Amino acid sequence: MKIKTIILLSILIFIFLACTKKEYDIEYQEGYPNLFADNWIAFEFQGGEIEGNILEPYDLVTALDPNREDYLIIDKIYNSDVRVRVSYSDTSFSVVMGEQLELISTNTYGIKYVSVDGYVTENSVLTGFIYDLAMAFYENLAFYPEDIKDVIFLRAGFYDEFRARIDTVLILGYRKTGFENVEY
Repeated sequence: MKIKTIILLSILIFIFLACTKKEYDIEYQEGYPNLFADNWIAFEFQGGEIEGNILEPYDLVTALDPNREDYLIIDKIYNSDVRVRVSYSDTSFSVVMGEQLELISTNTYGIKYVSVDGYVTENSVLTGFIYDLAMAFYENLAFYPEDIKDVIFLRAGFYDEFRARIDTVLILGYRKTGFENVEY
């Protein structure tokens, strides 16, 4: 009888401890929230000019570098696994011949170095232009131009191991709203 009581108490204590929810404080890197760090819907123009061929929109990801102050990691540039570290200040960011950080797979393009020059801004002209692009690519857009607060604008050059240019693109994007393609 004593053993059954001990086993029953052990099971009850285990259940009680397993069901107790611990509250953990979320620790953000210093600087969050930040103007630069977010997910963006990017529209890419080949050739680095608005007149260039425009590609399907894709997700561009930016985050503060956890290892270096005043640095940002831009990920998924070129709608691929191209990732680069850029320095930032105020509203602009840049890097010249920064090493592509995904060297395990230099993707199918052979990109080794990336140069980026860009900024984040609130600009009604760019907002209208980007909204029109979104209207052209998404069937069920569920947001309005006034929902776009920030715009990312950047030019990126891609280079091989010999620093020969592979391609140049212009990227315009807006902070992802979550309502890009919604069917109700």
